[in-house]
Amino acid sequence: VFLTAGVVVDPYGHRWVLTSAASIGVLTPSDLVVTNGSGTIPLTNIVFAPGHFASPIPGNDLAMLQLSDSISAPSALLPAAPAPSFAGHDGTVVWYDSPLPQLYEGTGVVLSNQALAAQWGAAAINDGNIGVWLSAPPAANGPLFVVEPSGPVLAGIYSWGAGFAPNSPVVYTRVSFF
Repeated sequence: VFLTAGVVVDPYGHRWVLTSAASIGVLTPSDLVVTNGSGTIPLTNIVFAPGHFASPIPGNDLAMLQLSDSISAPSALLPAAPAPSFAGHDGTVVWYDSPLPQLYEGTGVVLSNQALAAQWGAAAINDGNIGVWLSAPPAANGPLFVVEPSGPVLAGIYSWGAGFAPNSPVVYTRVSFF
C-alpha cells in the first residue's frame, strides 16, 4: 500500500484531486482509490501535467485524479497561489505516512528559486518549482500551503527531495505555474 496526500480542487462537483504525478507513476485508475473520512472512492481518470514524462529533470510533477463520485470537502476551498514567489514566508506541508495511515504536518520557510538552486544545482530547479526548509521533512507526498494576509493558499504539490539528502530543502511543483 502506498499513501499520498492530495487536495480537492474542484469547487463544484468535488470530483478532482490534485496530487504528485511521481506518486502515481504508471498506475491506472483501476489500481487506485481515494480515501477520506467517509470511505473509499474509485477513480475514473488520471490526467498528468503536460511534459511530466518527457523531461529527465524533475518537474511538471502534477496529476489530477478524477473520482467516480463526489468526495466530501469543505464548503470553502483554498485558492491556488497566484503569486510568483513566497520566498521568506512560512509554509505548511501536510502528508501521510505509514505504517499507520496517519496525517502529519510540518512547517518551514519557503526559499527563493535562487536559494533552492544553490542547494540542489541550477539544472535541477526551474520556474515550476518552489522549495521549503522543513523542520521535519515529509516521508511521503503532500501539498504545501502558505498563509497570506487573505488566508491560506495552495502553493505547491510535493515533487522530490524528501529523504534524498538530510538537511536539504524539499522541492514542490508550483501550482501557479500551471
